[in-house]
This record gives sequence, structure tokens and C-alpha cells, in this order.
Amino acid sequence: MHSWKTVGGPESVRSEQKSILGSVLSSDQPEFVAIYGRRRVGKTFLISEFFEGKGVYFEIAGSRDSGNEVHLARFCSELSYKFYQGRNAQTCRNWETAFGYLRDAVDASLQQDPARPIILFFDELPWLARRGTDFLGALGQKAMSPVLR
Repeated sequence: MHSWKTVGGPESVRSEQKSILGSVLSSDQPEFVAIYGRRRVGKTFLISEFFEGKGVYFEIAGSRDSGNEVHLARFCSELSYKFYQGRNAQTCRNWETAFGYLRDAVDASLQQDPARPIILFFDELPWLARRGTDFLGALGQKAMSPVLR
């Protein structure tokens, strides 16, 4: 697992962060990166700019103004678009189901092209995992446990 606190600022800091992302991308093992820091310092831009076009790039962002149902709908829509070119749209009733679909999509993608990186970017995670959702439990049980075997 890699983790760093962003502070914005000098290009040398960004260069170091991009170097870490590059090592994550070229790793032959599953990797987990946690990035945290002040608001409005370019965390989302850094990730999107670095990983876009370098494999299957799945991005879902939580929103303070959106409820769990909206987040689930966005998740399944993005899943369908990124892994199935808009076909095979699923309805996600809860996060356990959603992460089960994601796990299946990742498995199918790896079978087609094991060398193609799969980047899963969960932006604004606290809004996705707020109280009353099963997000964190489902993430650990359905999404991460097969990866960490």
C-alpha cells in the first residue's frame, strides 16, 4: 500500500508523486494507493491525468449532494461503459452487488488481456462510504479479498 499526503506546491513534489504512481502502474502485483490532503490542491487532477489512457480506467466520485442510490447508479453506469462498452448494464441494489459486478468485470478483463492495467479510482470516498451504506464492508468483502489472496 502506498500513501501520501498532498500539499500541492512545487513541481518536484508532483514529480515524486508521479514516480510513485509509475511504480504502481508497472507493478506486477495488485496495488492500493491512498491519497489525502487539503481540498483544492489537485489530487483528482493528478490521478486522472496520470492514469487516463493507460489501461482500463474506472472512476467513480462521491458527492455530498447525492444519496446512496445515485452513487450506485453512477457506479453501475460507469462499470458498464468502461468494461462492456455500454452493454451489459446492471442494476446495483447495494454495494455488495455492485462490487460483485466489478469483481466479475475485472476478472473478465484480465482473462482477455492479463497485461492490461486496471485502475480503479474512488474519488471523494467519504461521500460514497457515509453512514447507512454498506460500501466499506462490501469493498473489503467483495472487491479487495479476491485481490489480496
